[in-house]
Amino acid sequence: MSSITIKRLQNELSTIEKRPLKDMTVELVDSRDLFHWKAAIKGPLNSPYANGYFLLDIQIPQEYPFAPPKVMFVTRIFHPNISSEGNICFRKSDWTSALNITDVLFTILDLLEYPDLDKPGRSQIIHMAKENYQRYYWFAKRFTEKYALKALPL
Repeated sequence: MSSITIKRLQNELSTIEKRPLKDMTVELVDSRDLFHWKAAIKGPLNSPYANGYFLLDIQIPQEYPFAPPKVMFVTRIFHPNISSEGNICFRKSDWTSALNITDVLFTILDLLEYPDLDKPGRSQIIHMAKENYQRYYWFAKRFTEKYALKALPL
């Protein structure tokens, strides 16, 4: 376990605690484990995920920041770039050590608002969104109403 990694994670967590992020919470799952975080994010207003709050599990590798964190949706979601198991379809080549956990969360929010229909993911949902975006939007909104939290957890 690298002291660079630990120092970096402590700094990131300290920054988030000092300046909380709007419409999201981020914290350690266990105060003794800097490598396992959880987050809750509010779906973007201009998306079928609006008014829903989604729980995320964040596993940080020992090689961080040189390797990306693994972020998974705990809350079920209907999205072309998020698997039915909650895995987010990120390209590892998009990761640089200059990015941090906050950047990843904002990238996820962007992905919720602007799905990448040219990126690999859930082919049936990608096809639906390309052929009939309103149908995709309807299904995504129904999933949000059924599975997403109604407020940020405390």
